[in-house]
Amino acid sequence: MSSTHSMDVDDDSRIDLDPGPPEEKFVAGAPDAQLEEDLNSDLFAALSGDFEYLGEFYDWTADSWPEVPDPELTIEGVGRVDLPLTEECAKAVIARAVQAPYGKGELTVVDTTVRDTWAIEPSSIVFENAEWAKYIANTVTPQVWKALGVAAPIRNARCELYKLLLYQTGSHFLPHQDTCKSDGMFATVVIVLPSDFEGGEVHLSHAGESVILDVAEYAGECKTSILAWYTDVIHEVKPVTSGYRLALSYNLISDSQSSDPLPTVPSMDKATERLRSVLQKWRDGGYSEKPSVPFLAYILSHMYSANDLARGVPALKGSDAHLVRYLLPVAESLGFSVFIANLQRVVKGTVDNPESGNDHKIAHNYREEQEIYHLTRISDGPQLKVGSFEAPNDVLVPKNEFEESEPDYEDYEGYTGNEGGDLEQRYDRSVLILFHKKDQTKVIYAVKGAEWALDHLQSTSLELNADFLVAAVFEEMKGPGYLPRKRYAETLLAWAVDTKDPDLWNRAMPWATSGIINIEKPIALFGLDAIRPGLTFHAVSDKERGEHRTLGWTMRCIKEYNSLAGEAGPPPWIEDLKREAVSSFAHPSMADIEAIVLLAQDCGLQVLCDTIIPKIKRSIFLADEFRFYKTLYDKLQKSRDLLLKGSTALDGGDAHPTPSASYELALFLCVEEASKALVARYSKFPPFPQYAGPLIGMTDKTGAEHALNDIRFVIESSFAMAKLEPCTRLLSSLLDIPREPASRTPQRITFLIPLVASLKEIAGKHGMDYFVQDPFASFLRDMTSLYLSRMLSGRDDRPSLPLMSISNEYGSDRTEVDAFINDPWQEEWALTSLTEYWAASRAKNPEKWYFEGGPYGAAKLNTLLSAKSEMTSRLKKHYTVTITKTPLFMEAYSWETRLAAAKAFLDTIGDEEGLKRLMGERGATFYCVEWDLYAVNHSALYEELGNPTGIRVPWATETPDVRTVLLRWKGGSYYELPDPPLLGYMLSNQYEENDIKNGTEILEGKDARLVSRVLPLAAELGFTVCLAAALKSDNGWADDDYDSESDDYHHVVEFPPDILRGEDPEVQVSNVVCISCEGGDGPRDMGIGEFEFDDELLVPRDAFDSIEPCEISYKRSRGNERGHLMRFKSPLKSHVCHFADFRQFKVWKGTLLLLFRKEDEAEVLMSMGGSSAVLRNLKATNTPTPSAEKLVDSVLANLDNSSDALAILEHAVAWKHLDTWLKAIVHIDATPENVDDVLRGAFQVFALEAVRPGITQLVKRCTMLQRQLAIIKAVVTHSGEQGVNAAWVEDLAKDALSSYAAADIADVPTLVQIAGGESMTILQLDVLPRLRSKPGTFDFHVVLAKALCERAQPTGEMNCEGNPVISETVLRQCILGAIAQWQYPVPRAPGLTTRIKVQRIEQLVSLIFDSQDTGLCDNLFKAVPTGHRMDVITAIKGHLENEVPNWAKDLVVEALSTYTAPAVSDVPTLSWIAQVMGAKPIFEMVVQKVPVTGTYEFLIALASSLHDMRSAPSTEDSVAAGQQQAELARTIRHCISVAIPQWEVGVEIPQQVRSFHGIFDIPVYYNGVGPNPKADRIIDLIELCFKIGDLAPLTTLLENLLQIPAKTTVHDRFRVLYKPLVARLKATLTGLGQSMALEPFKSFFKNVISLYFARILGIVPAFPPPTLPDTVIGCGCSHCEQITPWISRSTAKLAFQAVQQTRTHIEGQITRARISHLVRMATDATGRPYTLVVTKVPELEAALVWRDAQALAKRFMESVADDDAMKAIMQERYQDAMDALSGVKVFVLGDMIPCEETSRVVPGADGLVAPVAGVKRKQPADGRIAPAAGVKRKQPS
Repeated sequence: MSSTHSMDVDDDSRIDLDPGPPEEKFVAGAPDAQLEEDLNSDLFAALSGDFEYLGEFYDWTADSWPEVPDPELTIEGVGRVDLPLTEECAKAVIARAVQAPYGKGELTVVDTTVRDTWAIEPSSIVFENAEWAKYIANTVTPQVWKALGVAAPIRNARCELYKLLLYQTGSHFLPHQDTCKSDGMFATVVIVLPSDFEGGEVHLSHAGESVILDVAEYAGECKTSILAWYTDVIHEVKPVTSGYRLALSYNLISDSQSSDPLPTVPSMDKATERLRSVLQKWRDGGYSEKPSVPFLAYILSHMYSANDLARGVPALKGSDAHLVRYLLPVAESLGFSVFIANLQRVVKGTVDNPESGNDHKIAHNYREEQEIYHLTRISDGPQLKVGSFEAPNDVLVPKNEFEESEPDYEDYEGYTGNEGGDLEQRYDRSVLILFHKKDQTKVIYAVKGAEWALDHLQSTSLELNADFLVAAVFEEMKGPGYLPRKRYAETLLAWAVDTKDPDLWNRAMPWATSGIINIEKPIALFGLDAIRPGLTFHAVSDKERGEHRTLGWTMRCIKEYNSLAGEAGPPPWIEDLKREAVSSFAHPSMADIEAIVLLAQDCGLQVLCDTIIPKIKRSIFLADEFRFYKTLYDKLQKSRDLLLKGSTALDGGDAHPTPSASYELALFLCVEEASKALVARYSKFPPFPQYAGPLIGMTDKTGAEHALNDIRFVIESSFAMAKLEPCTRLLSSLLDIPREPASRTPQRITFLIPLVASLKEIAGKHGMDYFVQDPFASFLRDMTSLYLSRMLSGRDDRPSLPLMSISNEYGSDRTEVDAFINDPWQEEWALTSLTEYWAASRAKNPEKWYFEGGPYGAAKLNTLLSAKSEMTSRLKKHYTVTITKTPLFMEAYSWETRLAAAKAFLDTIGDEEGLKRLMGERGATFYCVEWDLYAVNHSALYEELGNPTGIRVPWATETPDVRTVLLRWKGGSYYELPDPPLLGYMLSNQYEENDIKNGTEILEGKDARLVSRVLPLAAELGFTVCLAAALKSDNGWADDDYDSESDDYHHVVEFPPDILRGEDPEVQVSNVVCISCEGGDGPRDMGIGEFEFDDELLVPRDAFDSIEPCEISYKRSRGNERGHLMRFKSPLKSHVCHFADFRQFKVWKGTLLLLFRKEDEAEVLMSMGGSSAVLRNLKATNTPTPSAEKLVDSVLANLDNSSDALAILEHAVAWKHLDTWLKAIVHIDATPENVDDVLRGAFQVFALEAVRPGITQLVKRCTMLQRQLAIIKAVVTHSGEQGVNAAWVEDLAKDALSSYAAADIADVPTLVQIAGGESMTILQLDVLPRLRSKPGTFDFHVVLAKALCERAQPTGEMNCEGNPVISETVLRQCILGAIAQWQYPVPRAPGLTTRIKVQRIEQLVSLIFDSQDTGLCDNLFKAVPTGHRMDVITAIKGHLENEVPNWAKDLVVEALSTYTAPAVSDVPTLSWIAQVMGAKPIFEMVVQKVPVTGTYEFLIALASSLHDMRSAPSTEDSVAAGQQQAELARTIRHCISVAIPQWEVGVEIPQQVRSFHGIFDIPVYYNGVGPNPKADRIIDLIELCFKIGDLAPLTTLLENLLQIPAKTTVHDRFRVLYKPLVARLKATLTGLGQSMALEPFKSFFKNVISLYFARILGIVPAFPPPTLPDTVIGCGCSHCEQITPWISRSTAKLAFQAVQQTRTHIEGQITRARISHLVRMATDATGRPYTLVVTKVPELEAALVWRDAQALAKRFMESVADDDAMKAIMQERYQDAMDALSGVKVFVLGDMIPCEETSRVVPGADGLVAPVAGVKRKQPADGRIAPAAGVKRKQPS
């Protein structure tokens, strides 16, 4: 079928099945080079076009009765056709109709594959309803005419009926265009009558735009569809999938008599096309830059009032009306909604220049907003009543509308005197609003918000997309910030009920946070199970706070759900909900206690103990843990009966504790956790109760009493449960008081003194003596010791009073006053250099100072402090105020006062007798020793008890702010500055090294706030700020102290050890990034590598001390580095492990904020990365500064890299310094990019001749010809005519070629081009001869030769590309150069391997054949050593076909004559030689040239290959073939005979290893398992002999097997060879179908078995074996359990290296076992500790050895053959073997008879080592084998 089909059938249709490529025109929606990626700009350009077109190329409407009358259609021969069309009527129409044809060229064709439609002519059709003709004339025709945008008068248009068309299932019409069937016809109108069908879509396409008209969607609604399109529009009717489609086809005709042409499809002038393209691209998501809200507001030319906007399009004026008239049809066709509205923009700000008259301008605006209001739709659709809304700036078209516009209104408040006035500016515009209909919901949601949209969700006029809105609301609720989530959720729940959507209800339910939701209506709609997910989530999760609900909330929800379940009862998932509540319980609170108890009633007390309380313990959210556990304890006490009753059915039994036990456990857990909470509380030393000086003492008695009550609760509860662990823990922690600050001890002891009375009461209640029974006795004893040592102290001491602090309202004085009044040794405090006013004020301060927490008025310090003011400098009028502690204050420190208080304290503890019992030995000294001595003694005593010592924290001092520090640094006020002048402040957080390049974006929290303050100050004061990664590493030895004489260790270090003797740590800084760049360019990499950073530059200097190391590793010392041992406490075993010294490595990481002055930048950068770093960060300026010139000269003096050279060249061009440029140019990396950039800039400043020296040096410095020519090309390009005409430039190019010696592969394309040009002579006569002798240029010559081969042509001709031909001489020179270099490696590379040499030979031979100069093969053959000549033959063989030329045969003969290094890889080539030249040369080569040692693999491979060739069918005559076969057989036999003596040469058994505890590997003996290359060789030889059919060589082979090499024992021979070989040989014979009785195998098996019994089995012990014990020996410990299995094994010794106690224990156990007659014991004194060695007696050892040997012999016999086969092999020696196996007699090897026709050599007379292979032993005269040594030989009778 042709690509184009057209026809005229009654002027019917023209079809185009393959229209071909469209014409080049503007296509709507297609990418346009003129379109931008910015939607605003494109739309502005499109709406600014010159519009001329108001129509579309198609039209489609659908209406029903009464708008469309019934045509009362009647068809001749059918009758009245009722509508909608029925199936019977449709079949009747088909019976009357004919198949519609189509045009194919000039022919009329009916082809249903193209057009399958039934048609009826109009002459057979009648419309009986007269209204139908009126409807066509008055409605259809004007409507279509207008829609198509026809400019002709409407009265001249008419529709003419053409045909009735009926489409049945399957009917279709392929793409086609209509022809004009009548004069004046320009369009087609199709009226689809009401009929029920599916499918049949009409596809229209024109000018790149496509549209689909799906008429079937109105078919079921009894609607009539009117379709119309211009005649040249391509259209297609898709197949009808079901039903019948009835249509009337009309021709739309223009009867205009004017000379105007007929209406045609609009060309869519460029402006309209551009508008359509922009809107279509917007609709299809083609813009990457789109407004934040999916609508645009186009600024109109005119401003309209609210009344004007309400009128719509008619109110528009001028260009606005014209624009809208063209815009509306395009926008509506693409699905856009169009509105007009007003926009008001308001800008408010301050004016800097208030005296500028009326011409005010806003300098700093603080408010900017714009609002859209009076929104009116002018496109089809209902109005959107959304009110006013904010419009972001990015929706405006154009974007810069207000930048240059004058405001419509201004309001200036005026200058106030202190600052500029405020100015408000207002702009009023009317706008055209556009957005796609599918985005309407997004627009409303964006401008009005979720709350407004949800409130209007049910509004029909807004046409909101509920699915999108719901999804958007849910997404918004997930975000941060405050939102009315509860209201959102309630609205969504109501919407879910209205729309009957249970899934939505379940999604919204978790967000409803206000109590229990009324779910009666949802249950009625959905059922309880359907809304289970929402109820469950609501009960256990709090979506708003992103956490789980409290347990109390969940239990209340469950109770509510149960009540709503009704008569059916609670559903089963309520229990699941309880389990979910328990599993998700993670945020306990006081409100949960009631629910916890209820849950324990429902689920059992064990749930409380096993799950609830452990979860509470892991929680970190309890504000007051003690109060929680105490309240829970009280609640459990009150609910005891209910809990025990409710748990009866759930607890108890064999698997669970009883209810009472679970209850007691729950109480205990509460008390235990309450105790831990108090321990944690008092470890932090809470501030109460406050101390108000010695007059008032402790304040806040109520708070202290409450705290003591908490302690009493734990103590009393512990005693009530008879479990004192919580009590003991708490009392111990109360006295864990650090020494510093000294006021801690009196504060805590004073607080605890009232507790003593409670302890007495509790002790009495429980009948215990609290003076001697713990835990009270220990507590009171330690408390007494603390009081006497720290509060009473010595007579001359002044111990601290409890902590005193004044009120915070006194500002800076508070810290100093607190330090003064709490220092017992400071009696005066002087305030100096005060003015008279401040002196008078400070002198009155003691009257104003109050103790913090003390009763107001009673705790003033004026009774304890006195103040006096006096002038100290009359000249300066300076005063000094001295504040002194009064005698009343100091009396509190006196010995008498302290002693009286101590006696009162002791009276509180008990009487004299009680104290003596409490204090034990020291009790007798209370009243007979001086109190101060006692106090000193008890101070020492308490130190012995291990009282922890705290760290003294110095009082904080006020630090200067950052500005002050930087100002002092900037002004040089600091006496000493760091060297270099740089500081690195350690940030709080550590950041990844790769992230630092992002600058301040990565900073968080405190670091971000700090940098935000520092950067403005740095910019103001002239500082540079950088971020950098810092790393500190340290290593050292863990300490040890080993005493070798006492076998003990003095120092035990916990594993792993910490660094005890560290070495000098190092700080390395890297990734330096400047974050204070000018101009806001963002972070800038300083281009500095890693450098060492002095820790003196760190701020603070010990910055790394507060950071945990990120990596800690340990390395054991090796060699003589350190020779001591170290003892560690093993975390895995109870005993002590011994290790060598460990070296510990620690690494810390951090991030530094680097600061330095900008004037110090050069010095700092020099210290970091040298002058290069400074240079790379130096900006180029037109005028050089002295420091910049000095820096450039410094770098230039030691210039060694291209980066620095490029930087210097940039400065040289900017400064116009030619000398600097000439010095630097030669150091650049001469890449084309670098050269191009450098020369482009240079020729703008310097003349061509001026830069000539530098360019010449640069060219000579380059070794690559390609780069040399690139430099010359850049010179010509950038210097223009001067470079073209300069003779030295041309000479430079010639010199580059003539001096070329680089031999770089990258230059090959250039050389190939030269070889075909005018410079070929230089290449041929100069370059190639020179390179030929340069070592290491093989690859270069090969690549060049390959490239030349590709372009090689006969000399004197031009190739197909018009390029000059390549000389054959040049190609030959390249190949000869490669041959000369084939054995030289690349410079600075290791030597060539054999494989690489062979590869090079193959490359060369391939090149020779490609060049068709085979004579070069002889050059190659002579150039390579004799060892590689066969490789040359192999390579040549691959390029020869069936016929071998004489020159190749000559090379083969010469190669065979010098062949002395056989290789398996040569076997295929040798076989090929035997095939083409006969086997005789190969035989002679094997006999004459192949060595008889070290060639086993080669000979076997050659024999196998020749045998395969012999087996192949021959094409020669029978005589020649027979001769060839004989020669091959002779050669094969000779190869095998030469190989057999070498079977064991060069082959070893792979050594096996075994891992030793995963630390290292140790070698182990080969045990017959695993690979065995020796056995493999023997089996291969046997199989080869069977393969060639010649077993004669096997006799020699098996004889050689019995030759045991020197230094090899018989045992090793059996283990390594004979045992594995016997099994393999047996399997091989079976696989070949041969018997073990076949010679020579039978004799081999017999001799091996005889050798085993004579040399391996051994002899029976001469005395009977001792009886072994039948009981377990020892106590069963880890040492004794080794004895019992050892005593029954053949192992001779058992050693125990242990301490003396262990050795004695083992000896005793052996003695008690009564086995002293079986073993001997001895102690080995070498090593530490000593070793006990237990040895078996010889009789026992010999018996056990024989037992093992006998068992091994039996297994060996079974592995060889069964009993019958063994008899056939051993024959007369069978009974001797059985006797030897049973121990009756010794097997005598001398009785063996050698095999027939064989001469074997057996093991030597020593019984262990046989003669060396190849040396025959002298045989006895009678032909028998010599017997074993010491065994008598049977004499012949």
